[in-house]
Amino acid sequence: MPPSHVCLSRATGLALILAVLTGCSVTMSAKDIPSLQTTSPLTSPRSQSFILHPFTDQQNLASPVILQVAFNKLTLEESPAAMITSAVHRELERTGHRPIQDGQQSKGDFLIDGTVTQHSLRRDIGNSLTTITGNVEITITVRPAAGGKKAFTKRYRGYHFANGPDLPPKVWKDILGQAIADSVKNLSMDRDLAAFIHSL
Repeated sequence: MPPSHVCLSRATGLALILAVLTGCSVTMSAKDIPSLQTTSPLTSPRSQSFILHPFTDQQNLASPVILQVAFNKLTLEESPAAMITSAVHRELERTGHRPIQDGQQSKGDFLIDGTVTQHSLRRDIGNSLTTITGNVEITITVRPAAGGKKAFTKRYRGYHFANGPDLPPKVWKDILGQAIADSVKNLSMDRDLAAFIHSL
């Protein structure tokens, strides 16, 4: 083999080794969660104001790296609870309502408390395909800010997956974002929740 070809082969091999060792690191924040485009029963001619408390997280991730395979990883810039709170805030605005900062209770019509009971990104391999699955589960409680015994509590789940021969971290991020968006969509499309809000 000519010396030039040997050098080229070595350079190519070194580049491949460096690519494998370097891997791909992707970050995710609330802005990466897609907004909904569908009509929602939450929409009403009368705009309501919601005091949206920051959601709590039952899992409390020990590390912001939610999934890592070799040198490829997806790192969360915000906690899942913070991202989901932002996604719900955005959906309330999209449906014509007014989210209010936590603490301004005298100015709100409703209080919203939420708990993230599950958030996961799982990787499975079978039949030469890699499957990445995102699961999200939230529980919210809505009650009138003025007080009283009336309250609405319900659990909403979100799910999304993709499969292929080798899915990069960018796809992992999209899958988790879609799973969060799916949980918010199920909340927004809930006619029981809409009926509770519109009846007060």
